[in-house]
Amino acid sequence: MKENKSTFIEAFVTMVLTFVFLIGYQWLSPKVDLLAEHRNFTFFDKVILREKLFEQPVLLARMKTQQDPGVDTLSMESDSLKDNSLVANANTQSSVAVEVKEIPLPKVDEPSREKGLGAFFRALDRLERGDKKKIRIGYFGDSMIEGDLIVMTTRKLFQKKYGGKGVGYLPMHSQTARFRTTVHQYNSKNWDHEDMLFDLKDHKRPFGISCENFFVKDSLEATLRLKGSARMSGLDSLHDLKLFYGNATKDILKDSLTPTLLTVKVDTVELGHSLFADKMVNMQRLTEGAHKEIELSISGVSDSVIFYGVSSDNGEGVIVDNLALRGSSGGQLRFLSPQMLKEFNEIMEYDLLILQYGTNVCDTSMTNYAWYGRQLRKSIRHLKNHLDDVPVMVVSSGDRAYKIDGELQTPKGLFFLLEEQRESADKSGAAYFNLFSKMGGDGSMIDWADSSPAKANKDYTHFNHRGAKQVGAWIYEFLEEKFAEYKKQKIDNKIKLQKDSLTHISNPSDSLSN
Repeated sequence: MKENKSTFIEAFVTMVLTFVFLIGYQWLSPKVDLLAEHRNFTFFDKVILREKLFEQPVLLARMKTQQDPGVDTLSMESDSLKDNSLVANANTQSSVAVEVKEIPLPKVDEPSREKGLGAFFRALDRLERGDKKKIRIGYFGDSMIEGDLIVMTTRKLFQKKYGGKGVGYLPMHSQTARFRTTVHQYNSKNWDHEDMLFDLKDHKRPFGISCENFFVKDSLEATLRLKGSARMSGLDSLHDLKLFYGNATKDILKDSLTPTLLTVKVDTVELGHSLFADKMVNMQRLTEGAHKEIELSISGVSDSVIFYGVSSDNGEGVIVDNLALRGSSGGQLRFLSPQMLKEFNEIMEYDLLILQYGTNVCDTSMTNYAWYGRQLRKSIRHLKNHLDDVPVMVVSSGDRAYKIDGELQTPKGLFFLLEEQRESADKSGAAYFNLFSKMGGDGSMIDWADSSPAKANKDYTHFNHRGAKQVGAWIYEFLEEKFAEYKKQKIDNKIKLQKDSLTHISNPSDSLSN
């Protein structure tokens, strides 16, 4: 009996020592991953990273909803979004020499190009000659254009040359309304909304052109008050205000029978309207002419009615809509309803779309953005397919800086993101504006933020009003420069055609011989 007990104790001690040895061995032995060269992480790229695109910015965006967009720091810096090669290399560091090939940075100084803008230039040419009344531009983006930053300057310069008044489309409610200087917007507290960043998977109502929808809580009365901006030329009044609303239910014909009551107060005059939501996108003209202040009061709201926004424009010259969604990557655009896009465009008639994203995608060291490129290309194709093949221009990410190894520098991952944005624009037949290169390239954001006066915030990511004004002017100047080239080419072609015609007339024998 004692012998059996002794044998058991010896076996137990041996097992414990073996376990301790195996645990300690991993710290003493070289860490060599024999399968590192043969692993394929494409499944990780396609599935996990695509989900991260929607998950990470959401958390950051929720934390920033009450901040000035000028100091918003959405950046999606997640350790889980590291490039696969870096993860593998980190697992092979040891006393054993392992050759690691550094991935060369792609060239990102390619010039901006106007590919695919021919239809826009033809429309602008007709506007300039008086054969077309208006042109409309939809400017999609993330927190970089919140508060009408960048867009306000592009709009101002276009309207100064080609005419037009008003800020264009405004969502029914805005979390950055108090920071916007081009219009003053005040909402009652009982508005609620869904957007494509937070509610894409579980939304109950269709989204509008700005990737949002708005509704009134518990069918209570809700108000929206708008005032023109005395600080901005041509924006001191609200022009020909129009309301966009829709039907939240599948059975549109049945549920459109119950009207929603709308009272519009203009100065001291009140006007009543009954809203019937018989389509996904409905438009109600609220005022005519210019007015300093307008208040909308909505009551008796049917559960079937949702609101998208309003538009202030005089229907002439150039209209530029700011369609910002904080935290967005641009990938959400591919999920917009084709029917909604079609019905909005029947009213808006867009001539150009500008897409400026990337703030919420860039990671410090990621080198594989193929997943993002696929999403961006799908979004561009989706918009073109359902908005009458409208021309699209992609604005690249600007420079940004992180503290890496104790020093502020442009993250390596940004170069690979820029390459993917350029290639995606090219493959989609879209124009490309290289904002990174225009800023000065590698390290330029540090100069912008540290200069006096500064043109960017100390988050080394977002432009302040001064920097945004510069970027907005660059966008306008690029389009104007390429438009001038288009007109010159048009004249040259006409002259060549006339010369060819004269040559043909001066050689009648050629025509006889034929």
